[in-house]
Parts: sequence; C-alpha cells; structure tokens
Amino acid sequence: MARKGGLVAGAACTMDPDQPLLSPAYVGWDGGTLVEIRPPRSGDLDADGVHDRHDALVLPGFVNVHHHVTSAGLTGVEPEAQPGLGAAPPEARRRFVAAIDQDRSRALAALGFLELARAGVTTTTDSQAAWKGDRRVDGAIEAAASSGLRVHFSAAFLDRTELIPPQQQHTPDGAVQELDRLRNLFAGDRLEIEGEPLSLPRATDDLVRALHGARHRRAAMHLTYSRAFERWADETLGRRAVEHLDHLGVLDAGWLFAHPVHLDANELRLLGQAGAGTAYCPVSNLHMGLEIPDLRPLRAAGLTLGLGLDHPNGNHDVLQNAKVATIAQRSAAGDPDAWTALDSLEALTVGGAAALGLEGRVGRLAVGYAADVVVLAGLLPPVLTVGRIAERVVMAGAREHVSDVVAEGRWLVRDGAVVGSDEDAIRRDAVAAQDALLAAAAR
Repeated sequence: MARKGGLVAGAACTMDPDQPLLSPAYVGWDGGTLVEIRPPRSGDLDADGVHDRHDALVLPGFVNVHHHVTSAGLTGVEPEAQPGLGAAPPEARRRFVAAIDQDRSRALAALGFLELARAGVTTTTDSQAAWKGDRRVDGAIEAAASSGLRVHFSAAFLDRTELIPPQQQHTPDGAVQELDRLRNLFAGDRLEIEGEPLSLPRATDDLVRALHGARHRRAAMHLTYSRAFERWADETLGRRAVEHLDHLGVLDAGWLFAHPVHLDANELRLLGQAGAGTAYCPVSNLHMGLEIPDLRPLRAAGLTLGLGLDHPNGNHDVLQNAKVATIAQRSAAGDPDAWTALDSLEALTVGGAAALGLEGRVGRLAVGYAADVVVLAGLLPPVLTVGRIAERVVMAGAREHVSDVVAEGRWLVRDGAVVGSDEDAIRRDAVAAQDALLAAAAR
C-alpha cells in the first residue's frame, strides 16, 4: 500500500524546468503523489518513512517505452535464427515459441519486470503476441499486475504471417473481442491494456483499423525498422508505411510507434502533424544490424521520443541503453554535439512519458506528479549542474548504481534489496520455464 514517505538526498535532478536541480534535496510523497520537492529542513530525517540518501542522486523513475518482457527472459536461451518478414520460423524455433504457455509466460515475464525495477524503471511497456486458443498473454499480464510497475501492455495481433500458425491467428473482430476480455480481467489504474497490430507486414488493413478503433489511449505498432520492411511497403502497399496509415485514415495521436528508423521527410511531416509517440531502441537495433536513424529530424518535426529496451536486449539496463543512444547518435551524425547525454536522459524520463501520453503524470520530480523515484549511488559529480549530472548518469551509470526505487510511493527496491517479492523464487521459476522450452525445442 502506498504511504507517506520521503528522501533526503545529495542532489535531485528533477527534469522539471521550473526547478531543474536541488542540492541537497528533500523529496516527499503522500498517497503515491509527490507533495514536496525542496531543500532539506532540520528534523526531516526524524519523520517516519524518511530515509537518508545524503550521498546519492535522486531522479524521476525511468520510463521504458518499448519492450517484450517475456521474450527478454529468454535471452541466451532461445534458438538464434530470426525469421524474416512474414516468413515461417525454423522448426526448432517454432517448437520453442509454441511451448510458451500461461505459466511459463508468467514466470519469464516476472523475471523481466523484476530486473526492470532493479534498473530503476517505474513505467514500462510490454508487447506480447496473442495466440488464439491459449492464455500465454494472460500469464504475462498477471506478472505485470503483480510487478509494482506502471505497465502499458500491448496485446499484439497478427493475421498476415506464418510466425503464428494460421489456426491461432485472430480475425479483426476476434482480436477486438480478445482485447475486451483482457481489459475486463486485468485493466486497472496502473495497468493499461491496448491492442497492437504488430506491423504492416504482419497485420492486414482490416486488423489495423479494428485495433485502432478499439484503443483507449495509445495503441502500439512496429514501424519501418529495416530496408527489407521499406522494400516490402513499396512493393506491396505501393506507398511508404506512414503514408499507408494516413491512407487508411488511422494516423493520429493514438499511436506509439517503435523503431522510427527508415522515415522520409513526408512521413516525418505526417507523424509530427499527427502527434504520435515514437520509441528508439538503440541496443536492440544495433544488435540486429539495423541502421542508426538520425533522431534530429524527428525532434525537428515535433515527434515525442522515448527510449526502449526491446528484445533482444535482455539485461534491462536502461542507463546503458541511454549511453548507447548517445554515442550512436553522435557517431551517425559525425558530430559529438549532435546528441547530448541530457537528450538521452530526457528521452528516458519526460520524453518517454510524453511518448506514452503520460505527460503531466510521470517523468518529473514535481509536486502533483506520481511518486516515482530512483536513487543512484556513486554518481554525484563534483560540479553540480544538470548537464554534468546527465553526463555522469548516462555515460558512467549502470543498473548497479540503482540503490532505491519507489513507484507511486511504494518501495520496489530499498538499500539494494528487492521489496515485496521473492527474488530467488522468481529466478528459479524463470530457469524452470527456460529449461522446459529448451526441451521442447530439442524434440
């Protein structure tokens, strides 16, 4: 249960333009909402629930805007072959994926959410494919509901692909019915459930329209992440992906688009006018050999931008992800000033919140915002400015520096220890699920 509490810290980098930096700082909350951000006073540490972090740095809880949490629990375990656009998976991978049931999905997702919390994430997305006739998605959502995180869950539907057996693909009407079932069972204040037509090569126009019409706030979709996707759109649709969404009449602010890698000037214009959110996943993109997009035109077009871990990227270290974003953008531009550490820290906090449509609620340490707080030990720079703090956090930080995490006033990690969850049991259950899936793949 959320309760009154607070922290006295060496410094608070708030991401709030009205009060960007306090040193030292008192951050207080009541009922899950931030109520005080101010210099410390005598007696603060005598109050119940107030903790001394005088040698540490406080930031808003991190926002992860694109992920596949169950799949991330399989890093280093699943068969290596990755299928192409719409292609049937190799047999071992098919057996492996088909063996993910509700219990195994729950076990793997629980590990992913645990590691996200340990990395300082308080708000995350999760995207999992919904198979007709099984309950794997239910397992992932059950893990989300018990994680303590704020979760924007996307049930992904596919009806133009061999990645899922045809008999287990939902029709457009069936997808909406399944989305309604999941919402009725699980949706709550901290758990949003949206539909996701996975991507244009894997979802028909009818499915895209149906899930767009069924959204509550922001539906998700994978955008043009590769040259193969770009060629597919030209050859199959006769237009570029964003132009096709505009042609369908569904391009608006109700989207969170992952992987804005291959976008031309007209697509950027359309996305900017629509007000859609975007998710850049630097480690995952580089892991898969994708090109590095220049994010400056996206910002110039007015797109909101957050950072996502995605899969494959199973260490859940959002600070290392932010570092890679910074150096990748500098390298792609050939200019060390093209992208700053503060740009990445903003994308990890206020930018991610805006991309999810949560601006004004999360992403800042400000009165009235959710009490989402991360404490980083060992990262206070000798000279305290917002720019120097961002440089230290992004370029030198890692999840090992995360000592405390509070989500809406609830402690998830305190003094480096997980609160309210049996970490050993979660890890044991995930290993058992991995072993069972490997056995299925080897048959």
